[in-house]
Amino acid sequence: MRVAVISDTHAPRRGPLPAACLDRLRAADAIVHAGDWSDLATLALLRGLGPPVVGVRGNVEEPAVRARLPETAELSAAGLVIGVVHDAGPEAGRLERMRRRFPGAGAVVFGHSH
Repeated sequence: MRVAVISDTHAPRRGPLPAACLDRLRAADAIVHAGDWSDLATLALLRGLGPPVVGVRGNVEEPAVRARLPETAELSAAGLVIGVVHDAGPEAGRLERMRRRFPGAGAVVFGHSH
């Protein structure tokens, strides 16, 4: 199973997603977005690419985007549970915090630290 991971797109301020990125997202079995989509058009774009999208809200979303996305999510990919959150907090103590927040996960995807 191929999972495409993306985060902090900050659209439209940072411009459109590159064609090569969109091609890779379309080719995935699932798409994970770890927040900071920023606008509803980006959410609609990714959901329209084909693969299922698991996404969380970030800290700069329009209210309409925030209303449509949870703070955390989980995805099961080929038997591996992947936790998703936008802000995993400071590096110090992060691993322990994520283990507590996603106790059944074998991996956690997060954004915000760019």
